[in-house]
Amino acid sequence: MRAAEPKPASNLPYVPLILVFALLVAGAFLPDKRLWGINHLSFYPMPVRLALIALSGVCFVPAVGRWISGFCERGAERLSVATPLSTVAGVGVVAFTTFVVFHASTLLLGDGMLTVNSLRLGIENEFSVGQFTNIVVRTEHISPGTDIANFIAARMGHAVGLGPIWSVRILNALIGVLFVFGIIYYGAKGNDPPVVRGVVMAFVLTGGFVQLFFGYIEQYTPLALGGVVFLLIGMANAANGRRIGLAMVVVVISIVMHVFAVLFLPALLFLVIATRQRSRGTIRILPALICGLFVVLAAISLRVPLVQRFIITNPGNADYGILSVAHLVDIANLLLLVLPALPVVVALAVADGRGSEKDRREKTQWGFAWCMLVPALVFLLVFRPELGMARDWDLFSMTTFGVFAVAYVILKGSIGRGRRALLGTTMVLSAVLAVGWFGVNATDSRSLTRYESILAYDRTKVGYAYEVLSRYHDRRGNVQAYKDAVSTAFEESGNLRYLVSLCIFYKERGDVANAIGGLLEVLRRDPDYEEARVLLIRTLEDSGDHETILQVARDGATQSPKNPLYPFVLGKAYLELGMIDDAKVAFQECISLNPPDAMVSEIARIVREASGEQPPKDD
Repeated sequence: MRAAEPKPASNLPYVPLILVFALLVAGAFLPDKRLWGINHLSFYPMPVRLALIALSGVCFVPAVGRWISGFCERGAERLSVATPLSTVAGVGVVAFTTFVVFHASTLLLGDGMLTVNSLRLGIENEFSVGQFTNIVVRTEHISPGTDIANFIAARMGHAVGLGPIWSVRILNALIGVLFVFGIIYYGAKGNDPPVVRGVVMAFVLTGGFVQLFFGYIEQYTPLALGGVVFLLIGMANAANGRRIGLAMVVVVISIVMHVFAVLFLPALLFLVIATRQRSRGTIRILPALICGLFVVLAAISLRVPLVQRFIITNPGNADYGILSVAHLVDIANLLLLVLPALPVVVALAVADGRGSEKDRREKTQWGFAWCMLVPALVFLLVFRPELGMARDWDLFSMTTFGVFAVAYVILKGSIGRGRRALLGTTMVLSAVLAVGWFGVNATDSRSLTRYESILAYDRTKVGYAYEVLSRYHDRRGNVQAYKDAVSTAFEESGNLRYLVSLCIFYKERGDVANAIGGLLEVLRRDPDYEEARVLLIRTLEDSGDHETILQVARDGATQSPKNPLYPFVLGKAYLELGMIDDAKVAFQECISLNPPDAMVSEIARIVREASGEQPPKDD
């Protein structure tokens, strides 16, 4: 029989809990207000909204809240016992299926489509992993490791008849399974009491970590996995110095997978130094020193051109600067999205006095947590506020790691202080919001409505907003709405990517003249836009305009002299125009640029056919 739970020192944490519930209820009926971090239910039918609101309200009954906490505690206790392999396999199958059904971070909006197109191009040209890696290393500075992993998955999928989208989706689902297994491992083997492990598992599986698996950007799932593994290692070994080498390896791999993982470096530096210090005073001031150093380096880095591409402190939209009301409200929305329990956790820290650490282990965990949180909050404040978080929320969800690190330390000390009922109710609110959010993102009709509602209060990056709407119209088969949305995106922003999308629309529907005219306009404005040039060449080949192909391919060879595609295209166009000698010169130049094997074979076939030779017979 469990010991009687002590009476809580204060009921203060119920104030933010009631506030979160009130926001959930209000948000359920206000889709066009800046409550995007908590208004997920507004995109569901009225009976669903009312049922989920009622469920959340019932859980305010203390007995219900305590039962929910007890349920999580019993689940963690059972995990501590030897778990049958069949159960582990069953969890893996359920997790994999869930991630696949919810699109496993392959909603493919904006940059996601560019990612898939690059994978498809690599497969069509039969690039080896080495060739694709060489291209990625030279051109991709954000997520090179993830892009290479996606290409390997695409090649493997192609071998069994799967397209790039499904291949990447399956890869992300498998990463998601590893993520779930990592959380289950903590639940079974963690050093914390069962009730702590149960509550932590519930918050992780309904917060920002798992949300990255339901996002728009395909490069974030390895980062989410690496981040949660680093957090578990850091918290479990903060005081004894074990597995610091493993933590280093995880951080390095995470950075290779996505550059945002550099935000883990201050916490890693703290672990390396703190685990070798015996002085409590040093451990106490070390987080302030490291975080201060991070802020100084971040300020200095603003002068680096590569950083300036991503950190914009004075956006053109004056109403959406770093300290604008809209940006600060969006930050609050993002924090509620990644951890709905955050206001309650902060109140627990105040009510239960969790700011005073009692032993070396807790001091070190607090230091580690602060070194995770401060860089994440700086990032959240200054990283391209003009993008608008309502649409690009997953770009900012790195905040999850820091917020959860601090929440974990607070929860550890508060769960045993009469807080089971409070935390049980909080877990239900988190679960309701998480399920609502996943359902919105994985359903085209709800996502379409959500993006349309955002335009009512957020006009930042309007072109991108309409591009996203066009993707959903395309999936739903609404051709005219798709065309109108893409046209509006280009008119509002002048971004040539949207004009290219419109040209693809024309090409797919046989309007070759408008497609060619639009692509020529793109290249007139930006001669380096290689994807537009390749698309133009293919469109011209379909129309048989070989004279124009010659000019476009010559321009391409001038802009990209090491790309074998352009002399290859020139050779084919010369042949079509009867210019045999020029074609041979072009093909020889192509071969000198080390083209893919498929291109070499195609040149040999074209030359044989042009000379009237018979193809070689197989032995």
